[in-house]
Order: sequence, then structure tokens, then C-alpha cells
Amino acid sequence: MGKEEVVESLLPDYSERSRSGQPRPEPKIDPERVALENNVRIGDATIMELEKKRVNVRADYDVALDEYEEAKLGEMKEKLFFKVEVDRLKKKNHVTDSRVKTLGEDMQDASASMEYATLIVEPPKDKNDKAKARNYVLKLQKQVIEAVENMQAAPKKLANLVDNFDEAVTKLRTQLMEIMEERSRTEVQLRKQIGILQDEIEEMEDRYKERIQDSEDKLELLRAKWDKKQTFEDLEEELEEADGKLEELQELHEQQEKTIKKLKASKRSAS
Repeated sequence: MGKEEVVESLLPDYSERSRSGQPRPEPKIDPERVALENNVRIGDATIMELEKKRVNVRADYDVALDEYEEAKLGEMKEKLFFKVEVDRLKKKNHVTDSRVKTLGEDMQDASASMEYATLIVEPPKDKNDKAKARNYVLKLQKQVIEAVENMQAAPKKLANLVDNFDEAVTKLRTQLMEIMEERSRTEVQLRKQIGILQDEIEEMEDRYKERIQDSEDKLELLRAKWDKKQTFEDLEEELEEADGKLEELQELHEQQEKTIKKLKASKRSAS
């Protein structure tokens, strides 16, 4: 019921007959009533204008929130991609460092190098020493051949290892991005739901406050009519009507309190 309807319901209906059977007098123009009606109309127009502005601001806010969430999602993806790429390069660099270190250790094997150089510079004169030297050289050549073969196969093995690693990293990166995107979208939905619940709670509280204010205005009018010494029958009838409306308002208040508690509980569980 709007404020204008409340005001009209508070005034006596002169079209009906009183309980005594006599026709009621014709209503007179009440300046206070006219002023009150004008104030109510102005207030309703102001409320409608503010409501339109609120809807427009809310729409702009929702658009800005969506843009912000999309930008935040893109930033999270970029950070995740950068982190995964850095980890991949670190592991690749570690493998390269290990290969360089192994090669350096092989090149710095002084004992084997000196022994091989001695055999080349000072070949042994004794037959037994020559046989031992020949066997050693053959053994050393065999080891060199195996080392060369391993070194030739190493790049291919390393390439396969890097490919497998890159494939695993790409797959993991895709999965992580999907998870992060789903998480971000879930956060957006939860924030929107919380905003909707908050708006519903505020709207119900505003309606409740408006009804309370209407009831208080009605009581004030009843007091004013009492001061004007209207008939007891009229006041009794209007008081009974006011009591009925107050009882309805009390029941509505209890229902709204229960609904507000449920909405607040849903808001807490969503957050």
C-alpha cells in the first residue's frame, strides 16, 4: 500500500451513512490534507527518480566489475605462464650445467691424460711393456669410441627429454589455467550472488521501515482527529481498522525477520 492510499484510508468515508442512520456531511477541503498529498506525490516522484539512478549506477557497476574480473583473470594467467616458463628454463639450464660439469671433469682427468701422453712421447722398449701398452691403447681406444657414441646419442636423448618435458609442462600449464579460470569465474558468481542477497535484504528492510513509518503517520492522524473531538463511533471504527492493520504489519514483520535471517545465513555460507 502506498503512502497516498494510506492517507486516503485514514480519512472517514463520507459516502457511507453513520451508525445512527443519518447521512454524513459533505467533505470539506482540508488544507493540511492537500499539503500532505502534495508532499506524498513529491516524495514518490523523488523516490522513483532515485530508483532509476540507482538502477543505472548498479548496471554501470556490474559492467565495471565484469571488466575488472576479466582483467584480473588475464593477469593471473600471465603470472602463471611466467612462473611455469621460468621453472622450465631453470630446469633446462640445470641439465646444461650438469653436462658442462661432466665434460669438464672428463677433460681434467689428469692421470689418464698423462698416462696416454707418456705412451705417445716415450714408447716402451721392452716387448712385454710394448704388449701391455698396446693392450692399454686398444682398451683406451675402445673407451674413447664408446664415449664418442654416447656423446653422439646424448643430443638426441636430451632432445627427447626436453620434448617430453615441454609436453608435460604445456599440459600442466593448460590444466592450471583452466583451474584458475574456473576459480575466477566462481568468485565472480559468488560476489554477484552476495550482492543480490545484500540488495534483497536492504530492499526488505526499506519496505519494513516504510510500513512502520506509514503506521506511525496513521497514528498521528488518529491523534489529530481525537484532538478535533470527532465522534467516538468514528474513532472506534478507525482504531479497530488500525489495530487490524497493525496486526497484519506485525505478522509481516515476523515473516520478514525470518526471511532476512535466511538470506544472511545464505550470504555467510556463500562468502
